[in-house]
Parts: sequence; C-alpha cells; structure tokens
Amino acid sequence: MHHLVLVLVPPDTEDVAAKTEELMAPHKEFKWDWWRIGGRWDGAVYGERRWMGSSTLASSEEEPLAAIKMHLAESESGHMPLEYNVRRVSELAEAMSGFAVVTPDGEWHEPEDWGWLVRELSEKVRGESHPSEWTEEERKGLLDWNREVRTLLCRHQDCLAVACDVHN
Repeated sequence: MHHLVLVLVPPDTEDVAAKTEELMAPHKEFKWDWWRIGGRWDGAVYGERRWMGSSTLASSEEEPLAAIKMHLAESESGHMPLEYNVRRVSELAEAMSGFAVVTPDGEWHEPEDWGWLVRELSEKVRGESHPSEWTEEERKGLLDWNREVRTLLCRHQDCLAVACDVHN
C-alpha cells in the first residue's frame, strides 16, 4: 500500500532530499520497504495530487503512473521534484494529514493501532465510501489521529513538510 508520510525537516536545511533520507533511514526495517519524495502523493502538500491531474481519483491510473515512472527514470535521486513536495508547515491546509509524521528529531509518529487504521480506513480515506458509512470507532480513530497530526504540525510550524510516498 502507498501512504502519505509527512517528514518535517528544519527550516535551515540546505539539502532537503538528503535530510529527508537521513530522517527516513532508521525506519526502513519497521515501517516501509521503499519510499520516495512525492511519488503517488506528488503535490499533496499543495492540495492536489499532480500525477492524477486533479485532487480526485483518475479513472485510469496507467497514464499517470507511466508519467511518474518516466520522471523517476530520468531522476538521479529517484524522487519527484521538490518544488511540488516541500512546503512550510505553517502554510499547509488545516486539514492536511497523513498516515504518519516524522519529526525533525527522527521520531516516527503514527496511530497507536497502525494496522487497524490502515485496514479499516485506507479505502475509505481514498473516497471509496462516504464517512456516514463508517463505524463510530472508525470515525473516532481518524479524528483522534488527525488531532495528533495537527498537534505535531503546530509544534513544528517553522519546519518544512516533505510529502513522501511510503510503501509497505
């Protein structure tokens, strides 16, 4: 599955991609098998997912995925362009969230029961069901997690948020 992870890097970071790689490295064995800046979440910190052409799901993923693969084949780093995937935390939309947040100290923050949230909500968050169809526990779990993300983002307002596509 592909998840949006927000990696928060200090505002004075000269090489954002390298710092993001440094912050992600300790979590490889436990949280992901591969990742990249942007990927399927390219543009998410600006309110849209560029590979889909809009903020709604495309009817066919083949063409957008081909564009991603072409860009990545030409990219030395394997990442999507930073200009679409890095934004000051204070400029993020109020509703910005993700499946995890990595803070500048390298700590990985995720919902207490990561497996439950992923299993129960991944399809729902993508818009495959209406929130009115969710159970009370699902709604509460998502609301609690979104509050935690807001708290983390408020603590790091001066940082840069890097949108990462994390596969596990």
